Amino acid sequence: MNIPNLLSLSRILAIPVFFYFYGRGMPIPAFGILVASLLTDFLDGWLARRLHQETELGALLDPVADKVQVLAYFGYLGFVAGILPWWVAAIYYARNLSQLLAVPILVWWLKKPFKVKPQWLAKVATGLSFVLIPMFFFSYFYDQDGGSIMQAQLVLLVVSLALEVYIFATYWPRLYAIAQGRHDTFE
Repeated sequence: MNIPNLLSLSRILAIPVFFYFYGRGMPIPAFGILVASLLTDFLDGWLARRLHQETELGALLDPVADKVQVLAYFGYLGFVAGILPWWVAAIYYARNLSQLLAVPILVWWLKKPFKVKPQWLAKVATGLSFVLIPMFFFSYFYDQDGGSIMQAQLVLLVVSLALEVYIFATYWPRLYAIAQGRHDTFE
């Protein structure tokens, strides 16, 4: 366990802390925890490279933390609170849950080792998700009249959903190739 890996793990541990404050009507600490945990996604990778602490565990833990965050937050927004339509949350769930399940399926069940080297498109998709999450949780703070910020939020959501669908569709052939032993890296 090194500093970047601890930061990745802290992102997962921050989820129930966020919901504790959010559920008790304490938006300022909830917002701070949410934004800090989402920004930590960029910090852990940067520190791993800067401190020469890149590890196989970190290469797996970072995307797992991404997926767990997206599942928790979009799941709440779409399936619990109804802030988003359920089908929007379902698109995020389809991509992120299927990718999260690759770990136990490939490593534990099929005994197929693999690497994770996300390409820029996947990073953009995750980054957009991380921008949208606080926007949807705290939209009542910044745009009471449904103005330009809400329109920008809608545009970002449409772009994000398109990326999620594309990544989901291209993920399955790669999963199959890794399961067949013809490839060893998710890109």
